[in-house]
Amino acid sequence: MQACPRASRLGGDVTNSVEGDRLRTENETLCARLSRLTAAILRISEDLELDTVLQEVMDGARSLTGARYAVLIVNEEENKPRDLMISGLTDQEIERAFAYPLGTEAFRHSAGYRNR
Repeated sequence: MQACPRASRLGGDVTNSVEGDRLRTENETLCARLSRLTAAILRISEDLELDTVLQEVMDGARSLTGARYAVLIVNEEENKPRDLMISGLTDQEIERAFAYPLGTEAFRHSAGYRNR
């Protein structure tokens, strides 16, 4: 993957100023996010199997947003949960979540909502 180009001049001679440092840092941050987004798009487009694509979408979204974990509930047409996908948690953390008295109920409750 090609790196973002470095700007030698950012809107005038600000190469040694605080504003120039801020702009360079912002540019590097945006370039890193763009690189992660591009990598996620490439990974997602490599496979057409739904579960693999959804897992890549969740992993990519976590990476881009800095989220520790993601949960995706896939519902059937009758609005009943068909699948639960989790990204960013270990098997032990998942077991603890479902062992928690309200763990499975929270997932069931979330599965009942649709985008309106």
